[in-house]
This record gives sequence, structure tokens and C-alpha cells, in this order.
Amino acid sequence: MEIKVKNQQMGFLKGLKMNKKEKLIIEFNQAMLNIYEEAKRKYDYNGLRFLQMIKEHGGLEAAKRIINDTNIKLQGFTELFMRGGQEGLNLTVEALVLDPKWRDLFTDADRKIASERMRKLDHKTA
Repeated sequence: MEIKVKNQQMGFLKGLKMNKKEKLIIEFNQAMLNIYEEAKRKYDYNGLRFLQMIKEHGGLEAAKRIINDTNIKLQGFTELFMRGGQEGLNLTVEALVLDPKWRDLFTDADRKIASERMRKLDHKTA
């Protein structure tokens, strides 16, 4: 329900001419903001660095950096698991990367990394 509200707030984009991928990127950016907000509300996790990355680079680039940069600590991933168990992992970048809705935005290598991280914690992915 929260996602529907957020998408309605993006109604101003309807008049703009965008291709399917551009629209998907905008929706993904909103999905990244949604997981930040939901993690904060549900688990009292305030991922300020995560939010800063989204604001600086956009949701897609932030996700790609988090997935592919071995120097980025997986603090958010670990914290969400510790605070919410398997359910907490649903609010991670890795979960978004593995969601079929966003398939066209990520490479097989991106999905493999995300899947391996989730598998290490026995998380069942789609």
C-alpha cells in the first residue's frame, strides 16, 4: 500500500515522454527510497549513508555500487538481518536486485552477487 501512495505522488511524471527503461529507473529509485523508509519505520534502522548514496548517485547507481564494490561494508544488509531476521532481508538492495520487476536494470553478475549474499543467510529468493 505504501508503494502505491509513493507512485501516486510521482504522478507529475505521467506527462513526460520517457522510454520504458527510463520509467523503470525512476520507479527503482523510488523503491530504493521506500526500503530506506520501511527499514527505518519497521526496524528503527537509519541507514543515512545509504540515503546519501541514493541522493548523490540515484537509486540504480547506488544499488550497483553496493552490489559490486567490495570496499563497501555490508552494514545495512547485516543490520537488517540482525534486527529483522529473514524478513529484514526483504528490505535490502540485494532483494530489490533479485526482484524480477527490476531484471532489465541489472546484469547476471549483479544478480549472482546478490543471490550469493542472500543464500549465505539461507534467504529464499524469487
